[in-house]
Amino acid sequence: MVVCLTTDEYSRMENKSVSLDSDEALLYTLRGELPGDTISVNGFELSIKDRLASLETEGKMSALLTNSYYLIVDDIDTIKQIYNSLSGSQGDMGGLSYYYSFDVEGDKDAQISIVSALQRAVNEINVDGYVEGAESSRESFYSLYGGLFFIGIFLGLLFIMATVLIIYYKQLAEGYDDRQRFGIMQKVGMSRAEVKQAIKSQVLTVFFLPLVTAVIHIAFAFKVITKMLEVLNLTNVQLYAGCTAVTILVFALFYV
Repeated sequence: MVVCLTTDEYSRMENKSVSLDSDEALLYTLRGELPGDTISVNGFELSIKDRLASLETEGKMSALLTNSYYLIVDDIDTIKQIYNSLSGSQGDMGGLSYYYSFDVEGDKDAQISIVSALQRAVNEINVDGYVEGAESSRESFYSLYGGLFFIGIFLGLLFIMATVLIIYYKQLAEGYDDRQRFGIMQKVGMSRAEVKQAIKSQVLTVFFLPLVTAVIHIAFAFKVITKMLEVLNLTNVQLYAGCTAVTILVFALFYV
């Protein structure tokens, strides 16, 4: 997928002032790879003036799994040339999709009313399009991610309870098994504090090895998990990393 923006649109969106010639473009790659310093569209060539490291719409379009590119060109005429080169004819660009975004002021009900009114207007003029807004999408958002949040909390508590029970019964079982050996250690001259330290060292070794293994597994699977979360439009990698670290610390505290 290729999204084309004019320099005016890009400047308003990014609060930056850029200037391009008719044969130049800025390129931002969301998915895929375009090597080289030029882009050729069926003979129509654009020189890549710069490759952008980030773009305001990155988070909003991160759920796309196909190769996706953003081209910033000088004006709408260049976009028409790109479209005509792709279609092979001098068409009216009817096959293009247009995105128009804007901010509105008002409370929740006012924003929902605006979205409904715009959607009715789009339907009345028989345009193949849709209108969406933050407040009108909030209910579906909460129903999806709220359910995932509940499942996450439920499974987290379930695993913590299972961990506590496993540790409790394993410590009891090992305590009875090792009671005689630790009694012998005291008889040969070890103090009570030294015996306690030996017991603690043994327990920590037994129970921290699975935690260390789990951390290694998460470290190797981290990239894959973040990609899976991007499909659900969850793009805050730092938040996920922080939650993972907190979870590891919580389990470590329970082990201690």
